[in-house]
Amino acid sequence: MGRRDTEQRQRRSQLFGLSVACVCILGPGLNSIGKIQAGEGGYAIVTFALMVAVMAWLVLALIHGWDGGSRKARKYLEDEWTGVLRASAMTWGYVALLAGVSVVYAISLWRPDWTPVALALALAAGGAVPALRFAFMDKAADPEDE
Repeated sequence: MGRRDTEQRQRRSQLFGLSVACVCILGPGLNSIGKIQAGEGGYAIVTFALMVAVMAWLVLALIHGWDGGSRKARKYLEDEWTGVLRASAMTWGYVALLAGVSVVYAISLWRPDWTPVALALALAAGGAVPALRFAFMDKAADPEDE
């Protein structure tokens, strides 16, 4: 197994892990949103509430190769096939985010107090979907993983 395969597998593992983290951070994030709506404040509470959005942005950075590890290994990670995978993953992510925000819009008309929670769920889906799509397609394209 060459350096290219090692770097690609590492990126795939990071994407799987980050998509799981997007979902796992929802618990503390939603709890913090509830506390903020109840009038509580504090640095830790706000930080946990914002981590949902930060995780979605981290997925974007990793898929596009903007993170530090991907920049160092760019020659091993960037090829035409990666561009195809990236485009498909981002399309799926956009559709997931658009669907989620459409649901949030409908919820905000009916129950405005639920909007922050619904937005957190839409952001988590918008982050997890492209990460999983990219990772699954990359795994399917690797002949040594079969």
